[in-house]
Amino acid sequence: MTDCHDPIIKRELFEKVQIELARRQVLINPRYCFSSKIKCRICGKNFSRRSHKKNSHKATLWQCTSRKKSKLGCEKIELDEVELKKICAEILALPIFDETTFAEEIKSIQVLDDAHLAFEFYGRDKKLWSIR
Repeated sequence: MTDCHDPIIKRELFEKVQIELARRQVLINPRYCFSSKIKCRICGKNFSRRSHKKNSHKATLWQCTSRKKSKLGCEKIELDEVELKKICAEILALPIFDETTFAEEIKSIQVLDDAHLAFEFYGRDKKLWSIR
């Protein structure tokens, strides 16, 4: 049911506010291609992204949110984003990583340990990846 009572604010203002809220959400919580896709096998939480500089070299890593917040419980497994993209390209049989293909094909990645990842695909079997 739409427009069944007198509005408190005008629809035009409501629409402007919705647009502004959406704009701010992108600024506050940018999403990355791996957001909500990488899962910890121990606690089941998502991995989150963090960047840091080491010897003037910028590194972007993914680690368990539980581990990042409390440093207890979960293993200290950090996945380098550049390496993760290479692994995903290999799993998807692509010459280079493609975010769109990744989003369409891969449902989740479970981090088993620092050398093994389990990829869950949409509509296909899981695939295990391990460091050679």
